Amino acid sequence: MNYDLKEFKKIVKLTYQQIRKEFQPYHTNCMRVYDKNLSTYPVTVDVYGSYVKIQNFGNRDLDTGAICDAVSRVLYIPARRVFYQERKKREGLEQHTIQDAANESRIGTIEVEESGLKFLVDLQTRIDTGLFLDHMPTRVMVREQAFGTRVLNLFAYTGSFSVYAAAGGAQRVVTVDLSNTYLSWAEKHLEINGFTGELYPCVRSDVKEYLKVQAPEDGPFDIIILDPPSFSNSNHSSGNFKVQRDYIWYIQQCMKHLSREGFLVFSTNLTDFHFDSGRLPRTVCTNLTRTTLPPGFSTKRRAHSCWVIKHA
Repeated sequence: MNYDLKEFKKIVKLTYQQIRKEFQPYHTNCMRVYDKNLSTYPVTVDVYGSYVKIQNFGNRDLDTGAICDAVSRVLYIPARRVFYQERKKREGLEQHTIQDAANESRIGTIEVEESGLKFLVDLQTRIDTGLFLDHMPTRVMVREQAFGTRVLNLFAYTGSFSVYAAAGGAQRVVTVDLSNTYLSWAEKHLEINGFTGELYPCVRSDVKEYLKVQAPEDGPFDIIILDPPSFSNSNHSSGNFKVQRDYIWYIQQCMKHLSREGFLVFSTNLTDFHFDSGRLPRTVCTNLTRTTLPPGFSTKRRAHSCWVIKHA
């Protein structure tokens, strides 16, 4: 008998039962139920409604069939709805690419619910599904503070922070990203939640250029979300972006467009990121990482680090 596999199944089942019960009153059906808990099974297991996505972080000796079968059985989800991907380590400035867009069995996007809001996720085509589950508490925090505010969401990806801000009663929400694909996805997320029109503009722009040129006209903002990738080398931007090298400049620029009583949410998923508040004079920086990780995510291997920054 494979005792490690037995323990893996036990963790997945118990975690799912606990979190599903906890999330049920909040109308949330997507969650992480296994986060590399065992060294012998370095995978993540994420539930998206009636589907599951498993990601293997580099261990090619794992029995893929056994893992998928185990998850299917303990979660009572049909095997055809369990998707498995290898998340290969990126080298240098390499970025994740589309996985299997030509697969004839593709299910396309599916609709899930988080905190009563609707989102579209793609479990097959890309490594990232369109909704980062680790930031649910951060999004809730933004929604709770958003009423009557002007919100700017930078490096917006598929706009989940924008949806939460709009749902919280924000006066205006500006969504900025350089990717046409992700910006279109963000527009869909806003639309299916009932937020359309000039109060919710989606702006295709390099964030650096937006902060230099357009932000002075659109601002000031009461809430700014700055959740950049660890690095980016898009063909449509000048130069590349590295969060450890560039974060101070971006935060400083954001603070110029932040209202006196407003706050900036800065987050990164770079595991060895070092934050130096001493380089940000006249600000108050509060580390909220432990309170912004939802159930199911390891506090030892943080999925992200998060700070709230205000004017001193």
